[in-house]
Amino acid sequence: MTLSKSASLPTQYSLDYIKFDGSAKKGEQESPAKLEFSELSKGTYVIVGTPAAFSPPCSEQHLPGYVTGLKDFSSKGAKIIVLSKDNLFANYAWAQKFGVSDKQDQIIFASDTNLKFSKDVGLSTTEFDPLGEVAARYAIVVKDGVITYVAKEKAITEVTVSSAEKVLNEL
Repeated sequence: MTLSKSASLPTQYSLDYIKFDGSAKKGEQESPAKLEFSELSKGTYVIVGTPAAFSPPCSEQHLPGYVTGLKDFSSKGAKIIVLSKDNLFANYAWAQKFGVSDKQDQIIFASDTNLKFSKDVGLSTTEFDPLGEVAARYAIVVKDGVITYVAKEKAITEVTVSSAEKVLNEL
């Protein structure tokens, strides 16, 4: 299955993440949770595909624009979902590194466990052998369950069509 503009976002998928609710005491872990794609049928969402948590291109080139632009995305009514195949604990630590683990009303770092979504919709890659198969670098804008923008980078080291600036212009 390939995603395209004006198509409905498939709803049979879910992502895993650590839900920050502030109840965990120091040294304890917050609670695992699922984000069901069926929940994306109301509102505006930006799904940002990333090959690997903590990798230099993702952490230094791709995601900083989304993190520093949170207010801009929020002002347009958009919530950001950053996904990678990394486990939910690694993604939560990545969100903590960016200082946004407590801003889940604006941005969630989630795991596409076993690449179920990215692989099924043709947005995975084996381009960089040491990583194995990972999510490609991509961006999808979903408004009330309908895809209004979908773009995949030609190479996982590029940040052009999936950049925060480009996606903001598409909202």
